[in-house]
Amino acid sequence: MIYHAGTGSKPPLPPPPPYILSPFLANPPIKETTFLGTLRFATLLLFAGFGLVLTPHYIKSGAPPQYPLASLACGLIPLLYVGYFTTPFVTFIHLRLPPYARWSTPILQRFAKTAPPNTQVDITTLSLTGTPRHSSMMLSDLKPTRERFGMVNFTRDTTAVNEKRKWWRWRAVGRFNIQEGNEKNCRAGWVWKDIAEGIGSRAGEKGVGGGGKKTGQ
Repeated sequence: MIYHAGTGSKPPLPPPPPYILSPFLANPPIKETTFLGTLRFATLLLFAGFGLVLTPHYIKSGAPPQYPLASLACGLIPLLYVGYFTTPFVTFIHLRLPPYARWSTPILQRFAKTAPPNTQVDITTLSLTGTPRHSSMMLSDLKPTRERFGMVNFTRDTTAVNEKRKWWRWRAVGRFNIQEGNEKNCRAGWVWKDIAEGIGSRAGEKGVGGGGKKTGQ
């Protein structure tokens, strides 16, 4: 169809690229995220009940020392345990794609296999209260590892980030648990396997894929 100037007709807009600027690369099942968020919030309430209500009551009433100590332990131990093992849990991964990599799947595949180290990635984890925490970094910041009995499979150095933060702000997240299988819940999730292998290759390790335990199977 030919459009002429002055006729009021406008040329059609070009179709949008098939991939958005920051596609999801990992997204665990909703039931897992909901369970962990509820669990963390419940342990926080448990600590408030035992540590901030019952323990002061025992102290004021002159109860034997073992009573306030036991009460404080009942609230503190679950909070520390759940926080230690669930803090690295990753709920979302977004990869900032350059414009050319968004236009077709073959181009995106080539980009994923040769992604430059300065490519930005945004990782979302759960805070102590179960709310999302967003961390932005470059791929070169991530290093494969195995910590906390396998619950942490990627780390980053947060020293420089924390130095720029106010003292009252949460420290930057430096440990992540990116579970293998969560990429199946996203349209472009297959990209993460190639990205993770690239991270492992730069770190001198082989066979680094999604990491963590397998889910979604």
